[in-house]
Amino acid sequence: MARRGETIENPLSGERMTFLKTTADTNGQSFEFEFHAPPGWTVSEHIHPRQEERTQMLSGTLDGHVAGEGISLSPGEVRVVPPGIAHAWQNPSDEEEARFSVTFSPALNMESGFETAWGLARDGKATKAGVPKNLLQLAVLAGEHKDEAYLTGLPIPVQKALMDTITLFAPVGRMLGYRARYPEYSCPAESPGRAEVDPTQASGITRGVIVSTVIAFLLVLFLLRRRSR
Repeated sequence: MARRGETIENPLSGERMTFLKTTADTNGQSFEFEFHAPPGWTVSEHIHPRQEERTQMLSGTLDGHVAGEGISLSPGEVRVVPPGIAHAWQNPSDEEEARFSVTFSPALNMESGFETAWGLARDGKATKAGVPKNLLQLAVLAGEHKDEAYLTGLPIPVQKALMDTITLFAPVGRMLGYRARYPEYSCPAESPGRAEVDPTQASGITRGVIVSTVIAFLLVLFLLRRRSR
């Protein structure tokens, strides 16, 4: 479980965060952390459908777009982004890191999402963007964090359809031991008593399961289509 004052890092991106108020501290009402954004850091424009995002600048400068408005935050300044509002951030400096606090309300699963994604990155099991390299691990995480954030460059219904397709494999991933939370990444383990696997293992099993599932899915569609005719 995350602890107040604990710091985690993504070595692939250089990002760091320190937990100020955990999900447990607020009974799920909010999640607050101090974020260290390395020089040149950016986050693409996105929305949080069900969360308010409050950003308070501590040091450095943070540029961004909120609802199409270009803004720049200096130390002491605060910007609150309501749910459903498009926003993007970047550290414009090539030399200085930007340091700011962020509060998400309600917390949802944001805390465990950072812990697991960055934990996988530290173990070489995720890309720089925080995407798991293993498809079944990705499916399990996608199922855990549905409807938490969407990019603005692609229609949300399309993103939801893609997410629904990916999460079809989540039950298979869980059956093979993949989780959305791992105790070694400071999160409480899920479903005690079930065997867990190293996300880098079972690659052959993963490919076989995915191929078999896809073939079965296509076969069902083919039979249904013939029946309708």
